[in-house]
Amino acid sequence: LYVFTEPMSNDLLDDAPLVEDMLTYTAHQEIRYAITDAMFNGKGEASPLGILNAPATIQLTRNTGSQIKTQDIDNMWSQLWAYSRRNSVWHATDSTLAAIDQIATAYSWPQSYYYPIAQSGNPWPLIKGRPVLIVEQLPTLGVYGDLVLADWSQYGICVRVPAEGDEGPTMELSYGRPELTVEKTSTEHKNFNTDETYFRFKARLDGKPLWNQHVGGRLFNQFQTFGMAFVNQRLRVMAQ
Repeated sequence: LYVFTEPMSNDLLDDAPLVEDMLTYTAHQEIRYAITDAMFNGKGEASPLGILNAPATIQLTRNTGSQIKTQDIDNMWSQLWAYSRRNSVWHATDSTLAAIDQIATAYSWPQSYYYPIAQSGNPWPLIKGRPVLIVEQLPTLGVYGDLVLADWSQYGICVRVPAEGDEGPTMELSYGRPELTVEKTSTEHKNFNTDETYFRFKARLDGKPLWNQHVGGRLFNQFQTFGMAFVNQRLRVMAQ
């Protein structure tokens, strides 16, 4: 992953050091967005394999595509591998979460199903006791992947760690969201005559789910789908 900048005035960089800090912060946010998008939607070709396209993903059909009911919650929860439930998190967009909040209020869902944000100081809402985290890279309500249940400890990422001091670059394996070092380089040569600097930010990684099929041997991907539960059966070593 790369982020390139427009040429920056060296006078500006000298006079306002915070400009480079803000530039670095913005580049890291762009890389974070791209990594999150790949972990959900990546095709696995020249990018990580996202969980929405992984063979270990179970795709479930709702009776009403534009509305999430307690039966749908139960269905997804029951399909999740039992050992993954304590690590699981739900993901949805702001609009999908707003729809869940509305229908949960209208139909008086018990707190065992849905616990609103800040009800007892909790920083995020809970479904089945597990947090619901907003992900803007997911589709809107009514489209496959609008509600995701995932155990990210079962997603492997291989990250290249840049050289530091006398140590050469290394490759490290992590699970879930990577703690990743972004390489930052700059050059003044291209715009030497105008006294300007280009910056480049780079992160090298690859990832995929650690399982190649889901529990139970049942395939749901031949049906029209809206929701998703992420469960696993067999460990697969990353090698592509």
